[in-house]
Amino acid sequence: MSTTATGTTAVSTTAAHQETNSTMNSDDDSLRCACDDDDADEDAMNSSDATVEELFASLVAKVESYNPEAVTATSLSGEEENTSDRNNSNDTAQTTLLQRAYQYAKSAHEGQCRKSGEPYITHPLGVAHIIADLKLDLSSLLTALLHDTVEDTSVTLEDISARFGEEISQLVDGVTKVGKVRFTSYEEQQSENYRKLILAMSRDIRVVLVKLADRMHNIRTLQYMPPEKQVRIARETMEIYAPLSHRLGIHWLKTELEDDCFKYLYPEQFAKLDEQVKGRTVEKKEYEDEVVTVLEGQMREAELGIGEAKNLLVTGRTKGLFSIYSKMKRQNIELGDVYDKVAFRIIVDDVADCYQALGVIHSHWKPAGTGKIKDYIALPKPNGYRSLHTTIIGPRGRRMEVQIRTQEMHDVAESGIAAHWMYKHKQQTGGGGEANLSQFAWLRELVSEVRQQHDPVEFIDSVREDLFQKEVFVFSPQGELYALARGSSVLDFAFRVHSELGFQCSGAKVNGKHLRSGIGIVVGRERNFLQHFCKSCSPLYGESVRGVVTKGKGIKVHRLGCKHLLDSDEQRIVNIRWDDDPSLMTSRPVQLRVLMEDSPGTLSNLSRAITSVGFNIGNVNLKKLSNGEGSARIEVMLKNVEDLRNVVNKIQQEDGIISVTRG
Repeated sequence: MSTTATGTTAVSTTAAHQETNSTMNSDDDSLRCACDDDDADEDAMNSSDATVEELFASLVAKVESYNPEAVTATSLSGEEENTSDRNNSNDTAQTTLLQRAYQYAKSAHEGQCRKSGEPYITHPLGVAHIIADLKLDLSSLLTALLHDTVEDTSVTLEDISARFGEEISQLVDGVTKVGKVRFTSYEEQQSENYRKLILAMSRDIRVVLVKLADRMHNIRTLQYMPPEKQVRIARETMEIYAPLSHRLGIHWLKTELEDDCFKYLYPEQFAKLDEQVKGRTVEKKEYEDEVVTVLEGQMREAELGIGEAKNLLVTGRTKGLFSIYSKMKRQNIELGDVYDKVAFRIIVDDVADCYQALGVIHSHWKPAGTGKIKDYIALPKPNGYRSLHTTIIGPRGRRMEVQIRTQEMHDVAESGIAAHWMYKHKQQTGGGGEANLSQFAWLRELVSEVRQQHDPVEFIDSVREDLFQKEVFVFSPQGELYALARGSSVLDFAFRVHSELGFQCSGAKVNGKHLRSGIGIVVGRERNFLQHFCKSCSPLYGESVRGVVTKGKGIKVHRLGCKHLLDSDEQRIVNIRWDDDPSLMTSRPVQLRVLMEDSPGTLSNLSRAITSVGFNIGNVNLKKLSNGEGSARIEVMLKNVEDLRNVVNKIQQEDGIISVTRG
């Protein structure tokens, strides 16, 4: 064991510990590697040290601009200091917490480098900078600096607790991936990491904010990773972390994650669109300046922003590249047809001024049509977003979007839950990270999924669905607003209001029109409810099935005997039947497990047998067993039970096949 010391703190590290963690976390996205000090140029090392110190100095300056107390604090509010541990490491009472955490992390990561060749400490510092951009508290900053110490060095949670307090230890634990466990698959490992993160963020939202900052910094330096890892990490970010940023209302972080991942996932489309957008930069800037000048003049003329206590800000905001690309693809239009490539924002003092500004705009410019005026102040989005939106025919006859909000609304629009937390923290210091979580119904649903789903693939798919799903908004007769997944039924609404109402529901009135139940739940045809299939048992047309009423996701269809069906709440299980028209069924992936002889030609015979009867093969996973036989898990696209019989019979006729079973 070697002991290295930097500044005032000494930390023991072992190569074995780092090797073990690297093996366990095969999905590692931290771009970590060992530094080769023997070959390192002394001038380069001195330059790196200077860069690191500059990074920390700029972090301190950034934090001081919004929270001066955090820069000078020597202890956390409400935490009793463990002075004995500090005295052993020669810390002085004057050393600030930020300085201590930085030195401790720097010492712990001594000898580790990024794939770029930079000292590893540049990553925790980069994450801390993003946390400072979100204007979060001192505890979040300390967690950012220390977040990889437990995962990548010999530092333990007990060490963190002893030096920085239990609060920081719990936050670091929440961010740390599941370790010291051997998983049978990548999906199982990712599933457990997501479970841990979701449960931790439900207790303290700062956990996920640090995790998002961690992912953001890794994406910013993704160019140093091998191409296959770039694609895998970018796809995971698009599927989990970008939607999570959106759900939390952190617009700028979501946009940057999407645009950076766009570059790795669709490089040709990214390069083409990037060139097109840059080619219009001069013209766009001229138009943006013109509109800002016009709008500002109209607001001043109406005496908005006039007076000592009054404020007015008019700006243009450019849409993200991936957002433009998605809109072009979704609507099948060209770049020139995307009217909101630039949106204009008017920031005023209070809500009354917001509505006055809207009136001023409509007195000068004609709205682009019905449905183009949206009041998110009266009806905020589920992530807390509030603003007035209007699409008008503006200068030069162009359609353009104008957003009107207060400064606090703007902060929340850009930083979401982080801004909520900041505003609450200003009002009552010392309160943990629970700010405004009551509005995030989707987070409660995710926590529910953690407790209900045991299959790793099902759980990951469910998390993706929860984060990606679009929403509709429904008023109850009492005027209460409910957010439901788009495609939800009146039954979903009934269960959202109260479970007993859901179980007893026999009809509904929607927009004044009566809807009657009693038609039965028919799988395959749209009957005023959302239906989806269990990915674990993959039920096929003709098999005996049952339905489970999910929370906000309609009916999940299970094959009779499915383990998830058996684990479901009996009160939520309903009788369902297949539609009489089999043509309504689409192909779905079905897992087959094939046991075969490990001999030349067997795999190619297996593949040929499946394709010869007209079925497509999805994923194939092969494994050599200890007894010399081979095992293949094959995903085949099938529609009904007859398809399943045909493909199984065909496989069993091939030489070298021992058995075929449903996966």
